[in-house]
Amino acid sequence: MQLFILTCSDADTHKELRTLTENQAKDKKLNFVYEEINQLPKFAFGDRSRLRQIILNLLNNAIKFTNTGDVKLSIKTEMLPDNVLDLKIRISDTGVGIRKEKLDRIFESFIQEQIDDKRKFGGFGLGLCIVKALVELHNGKVKIQSEHGEGTTVDVTLSLKVPEQSSTHAQSNPQEKGVYDLKGKNILIVEDNPVNQMVMKSILRKWKNTTFDIANHGLEALDKLNAKQFDLILMDLQMPEMDGYEATEAIRNGVCGKHYENIPIIAVTADATDKTKNKVKSIGMDDYMTKPVDSDELYGKVMNCFYLQTVDLSDVL
Repeated sequence: MQLFILTCSDADTHKELRTLTENQAKDKKLNFVYEEINQLPKFAFGDRSRLRQIILNLLNNAIKFTNTGDVKLSIKTEMLPDNVLDLKIRISDTGVGIRKEKLDRIFESFIQEQIDDKRKFGGFGLGLCIVKALVELHNGKVKIQSEHGEGTTVDVTLSLKVPEQSSTHAQSNPQEKGVYDLKGKNILIVEDNPVNQMVMKSILRKWKNTTFDIANHGLEALDKLNAKQFDLILMDLQMPEMDGYEATEAIRNGVCGKHYENIPIIAVTADATDKTKNKVKSIGMDDYMTKPVDSDELYGKVMNCFYLQTVDLSDVL
């Protein structure tokens, strides 16, 4: 399982799916209701693609089997101790519902018997089984309530880890928005363009307990790594002397010492082509972002890299 940072911005998963469902509901002349109880934190750790698939499967079921009335998506959050976010997703509809005898064994039949005829449970079962499997990968829970002819309600509960800054983000002063704390981390910026250097410095200077240094090309970056301790590298790709690809390969091959072989490296480039993205991944960079650099996006990617260093993925890879 790969872990991604979830950002609750306008382009985020739940809002994307909200827009998609609104259009589908409109096509069937259904009323779609979206409810967000408590403000979502700006960042939370989880698997974005799987969260999207969970919600999408449930919304698709609700729309598909509702001919009149309402489909409702409700997202409720509660902060628990140790920066844990309790995320509750409820999707309800006024559709055809599921008969009790089918509801009681809907998961068992699809998982254990591997039924090929998806129509056996009116089309509900396969989507719900996928949801159950994905939720359990997050150590979550799924509960279904349904009455034939009345509708269905599906409740999904997930526990997600939240960075300390984000756990209080909803209650913080509006003037504090975009102010982040890296708790003593030291970042190496590898960038040859003076304007881009100024942009990065301007962003990082606003982050609390964050130090940084600048290298003008790959060779200088290797020298600085050999001289000082850094926790993460922001690497431009096209530079004189030694480019970002060559520098990354050198670092991963132990040129700067074994302790730097796995240092997080984020590519920062104006090149947004798939070819470049694939090359970045193939040589061992941890993430990728395009210029101009957005402070919130950068923080998310940096925090994700640091979080992944603390997670043992050996049992799920």
